[in-house]
Amino acid sequence: MIKLAPVLATLFFMLQSAFVEADQALSVAPTSSPTPAEVELADLNHAANRALHQRLQALQRYTANFTQVVEGGRGQIVERSSGRVVLARPNFHWSVAAPYPQHIVSNQAQLQVYDPDLAQVIVKPLANALQDTPVALLTSDDVALTGNFDVVMLSASTDQDDDVFVLTPRLADSLYSEIRLHFKGDELRQLGILDHLGQFTQIRFSEVERPAVVDSAEFVLDLPSDIDVIEG
Repeated sequence: MIKLAPVLATLFFMLQSAFVEADQALSVAPTSSPTPAEVELADLNHAANRALHQRLQALQRYTANFTQVVEGGRGQIVERSSGRVVLARPNFHWSVAAPYPQHIVSNQAQLQVYDPDLAQVIVKPLANALQDTPVALLTSDDVALTGNFDVVMLSASTDQDDDVFVLTPRLADSLYSEIRLHFKGDELRQLGILDHLGQFTQIRFSEVERPAVVDSAEFVLDLPSDIDVIEG
């Protein structure tokens, strides 16, 4: 089984907090006079960032079931999984139920990745754990995504459609070529990630609770006494 859950959990956790500094980044003065086309593009990007910022700020508490499908570059299914996500900022629990159980719990201090089948838990300081993921540019509240991403908003054309935000990295060495977030109003419905090899990961959320009632026990792992603890 390909263990993508920690990467996706980290991405989900950081996406709804990293836009805190967006307004500051947008206020930075340009170094040269922009062309009319550049001004129009900047205005569109600014509006899209503000709209996404508003939706991400609404995700203070969020619980949902999820299904995750990973497709290879030729469209073949690489992995299917399902489970449940619980968020109560700054705490986060990504629980994979099938095909193999796995739990990823993060808080302000550390990230824990628990694999019951392997009888082990990996524990890392949160900052180090985030640096080790392919989404390092999303790892800190003091890094404004507006400096690293172009953001486009595709507004819903009907009441049945979602608003889609397309994030394209500006960094040439980014491992992701595109990230898509689908919202129905303020409700996160889908998350899509495309890498440079053409592998696409799509996560669909269902049975979303709004407003979510979250028990603090969700963020405490009940670990066996004889489990292997790996400090990262």
